[in-house]
Amino acid sequence: PSETRLFAPWALCCTLSALLLFPPWLESRRWMWPPANLLAVHTQRFNVPRLTGQASTADWKTALLDRIPGNEITQLEVNRKHLLLPRCVQGIDGLSIAHISDLHFTGQLTQSHYHFMIDRLLEQRPDLIVITGDIIDAAACLPWIEPVLGRLKAPLGCTFLLGNHDQRIARWQQVTEPLTALGFFDLGVADQHLQLSNGASLLLTGNELPWFERHTSTPVLKPTSAIDTLRLGLSHSPDQIKWARNQQLDLLLAGHTHGGQVRLPGIGPLVAPSRYGSRFASGVFYRQPVLMHVSRGIAGTHPLR
Repeated sequence: PSETRLFAPWALCCTLSALLLFPPWLESRRWMWPPANLLAVHTQRFNVPRLTGQASTADWKTALLDRIPGNEITQLEVNRKHLLLPRCVQGIDGLSIAHISDLHFTGQLTQSHYHFMIDRLLEQRPDLIVITGDIIDAAACLPWIEPVLGRLKAPLGCTFLLGNHDQRIARWQQVTEPLTALGFFDLGVADQHLQLSNGASLLLTGNELPWFERHTSTPVLKPTSAIDTLRLGLSHSPDQIKWARNQQLDLLLAGHTHGGQVRLPGIGPLVAPSRYGSRFASGVFYRQPVLMHVSRGIAGTHPLR
């Protein structure tokens, strides 16, 4: 019968796919175990529309997909992680960094949804706020920058760089210029030096490759063994872990992988947009001498999480 003839190639395709994908997937599982540098995690989960009394979805398609059981596109998870750096850096004990990534202003989620996220972030009272790319997908959302992101305040300021989806704006300066006008530091253009009140310092560097190469100034970062200087890197993608290791960074903050584009309960991430597959889909990782934190992001282009 025709059904049998169709089943045979389908079964062969599934078998070959499993043989090809299973070994790298199995190897990636060992990276899901957090390193000893992750001392503690405190997690809060929020059903945003239920708590705000306002819809988080801005169009009928997103609202319809939001009703699919298990879809968490309108949910928010806030994780407070206590990290132990591999290298002793004097004067930065207790330093709090708010790391957000992949905001994806597409117009599918409402401004009120993002304001709720900003409220939760500010409650953490961070010393420094960093955004690791994919800020805006749609030009219609450019006016959101000032009322939403303009609320972000921290003693050491706010620092950002761009991601691949920010290329969807014809002139990427339409993203960077409003942010710098708000006082944000554009780490995609130049390195940053921050001085703490106790004499310790932070040296920040950014990497937007392979999508942008905007860095125009002489890098601040140079190999150093200074025990009172934290070497912090931002990258949109965790694929830049090799670069971070070459730079001898203490900490790298990244996003892009969303915890895996395909993720199953009890199994974890299967596919992620990374040269490393799902190895660095999200979480905390240590590759000597770098400790890396990968955010799952706030939103996405497709309203399914």
